[in-house]
Amino acid sequence: MELRKIAPDRVEEVRPSLNTLGSISVLKDDELIAYGALNVFAEAVLVVRPETTEFARVKAIRSLLNMATDACRQLSIAELHTFTKDERFAKFLEMYGFKTISEKALSLTLR
Repeated sequence: MELRKIAPDRVEEVRPSLNTLGSISVLKDDELIAYGALNVFAEAVLVVRPETTEFARVKAIRSLLNMATDACRQLSIAELHTFTKDERFAKFLEMYGFKTISEKALSLTLR
C-alpha cells in the first residue's frame, strides 16, 4: 500500500489490483471523512429473442452465463452483474446464484 499526500487534509491510498484500480481516503486531522474506490466489474448483457421456445431460451441463457462466468474466473474478476426490470427473469437468474443487491442501479455517462 502506498500513501501519497495530495493536499493538507487529503491522502490518497493507491492499491491497484485487477478489480480495484485505486482508492482514495479523505482525512482531516487524522480522522477519516470519506473513502472511495474505483473498481472494475463485469456486466452480462443477455438479449433473448422472445419468439423462441422457452426451452431454447433457457438453454441459450445457460450457455451465455457459463461463458461469462468462465471468462470472469479466467480474468480473476470477482463478480458478474446483470441488470433487469423483469421480476420473472430476476427470479430465473437467482436460480443460477445471482442475488439482488440494490433497488436502484445508477450510471454516469462520461463520453
